Amino acid sequence: NNTASSQEALPCLAMVNKMDKEGCQFGAAVASISKKLPGANPIPIQIPLFRTDQRGDGDPHDLANYVAMDGNDSTSQTPNGAKFMGVVDLIHMRAVLWPSSSIDSSSSSSFSGGEECAPKLHPLFHTMDNIDQPIDAACPITQTAVAAREQLIASLAEVDDVMEEYYL
Repeated sequence: NNTASSQEALPCLAMVNKMDKEGCQFGAAVASISKKLPGANPIPIQIPLFRTDQRGDGDPHDLANYVAMDGNDSTSQTPNGAKFMGVVDLIHMRAVLWPSSSIDSSSSSSFSGGEECAPKLHPLFHTMDNIDQPIDAACPITQTAVAAREQLIASLAEVDDVMEEYYL
C-alpha cells in the first residue's frame, strides 16, 4: 500500500545499475532519488571505480589507473573512454576490482573456474595503534573515498545517536 509507506519513515535500499554504460552519471542518479522520492535521503555506501588507462600496458591493479565517482557531485560525468571496473566500499574502505573479463559483456570466454571472476580487494586504510590510517593519503581514490565516507558518517549521525557520538 503506497499510502501507508508514505506515512511512515521506512528505510529502503536502492541500487544504481548500468554503471558500465557510456556517459553514466552516478551523482546524478543519487540526486534523482532525492528529487523523485520526497523525503528520501540517499546515502551511498559504495561509489563506482572506472579504469582510465585503456592502453592495457599499465598494471590493472594499480589504483593510479582508476578514478572514483563521488555520489554527492550530480554534475560529474564518467571520463571519456573510462571503463567501469568495480566499486569503493565505504564501510570497509577498500577498492573492489573485478577482472575485466567478468565485466566485459563482449567476452565470449568459457568459464573454467572461480578465480577469473573473483574480485581483487585493495585496502585503502590500515590500522596502526587502533587508529585507521590511509595507506596512501595522496591517492585520488583514497581522497574521494575519505570524503564520501565522511558524508556517509555525517548523514548517519543525523539519525543515530551512536553514530553522532562517533562523528563528533
